[in-house]
Amino acid sequence: MPGARPENLSIVEKVEETANYVPGEIYVVEPLDTETVVDVKVGENLVKVREKSAFMARMGESVRMVFNENNMHLFDKKTEKAIL
Repeated sequence: MPGARPENLSIVEKVEETANYVPGEIYVVEPLDTETVVDVKVGENLVKVREKSAFMARMGESVRMVFNENNMHLFDKKTEKAIL
């Protein structure tokens, strides 16, 4: 199972053909002073994404997330220990 920090994920409008993305739905948008924290529902899970403070979205809106593959971590689902 993959894991990534919120700052290593991005919500994008357009996805390049070669890019891997994860589809999701906006669940909560938390505007903060210098950034916006967005909870994206992916299946039964919530994923946090840090975006710029100007980020705008509505609850229920379909989105695509891309991740920085250099900062992704893999975990064993049974033991929850890091594999990579």
